[in-house]
Amino acid sequence: MKRRSFLFFTTLTPLLLQSAKLDKPFVDERYVTISKVYEVLFVKTDTMPSANEIGIMDYLITNINHTTFPSEDREFILQGAIDFKSAFPEFFTMNKEEKTKLLKSTQTENEYAQDWLSKLIYYGFEALLSDPIYSGNKQKIGWESVNHPYGQPQPKRKYGQKV
Repeated sequence: MKRRSFLFFTTLTPLLLQSAKLDKPFVDERYVTISKVYEVLFVKTDTMPSANEIGIMDYLITNINHTTFPSEDREFILQGAIDFKSAFPEFFTMNKEEKTKLLKSTQTENEYAQDWLSKLIYYGFEALLSDPIYSGNKQKIGWESVNHPYGQPQPKRKYGQKV
C-alpha cells in the first residue's frame, strides 16, 4: 500500500467507525431489552412517530454515558433492563397486544417497574423533543408531530461546548 493511501485510510477509519457506531445492531442485552420496550411504549400512530423513527435508542446510547447524564438514572435504567428481562422472559416472544397488556399490568402492580417505565418514557420524550444534534428527534420529526415551533438559533455543539 502506498504511503498516501495508508494515511488516507488511517485518518478516515476512526470517522467511519464513529458514524457507524449507532447504525449497527445493539450488542448489549440491556439495550436490546430497552429497545424492545420502547417499541411498545412509542408506537407509530397517525400523528406520532415510532420509537425507531424518533431515534430514541440512538439518543439514549449517545447520551447515557456522557458526564451530564445523571449517573443514578443510568444505573437505574440499565439495571432495570436486566431485571425486566429476567422477570419477564416471555415478553420477547409475545405479540404487540400481549406486550402492551404485560407492560400495563406490570406497571400497575409493581412500583419498581412503574418507576423504570416512567424513566424510559421521560427519556423517550426527551429524545422526541430535543434538538437533533443530541441524536434523537431525527429530521425534526418529533417537533413536526406536535407542531412545535423550535427555537432559533439551534445549538451548533453538544452539551454547552463553546463554538
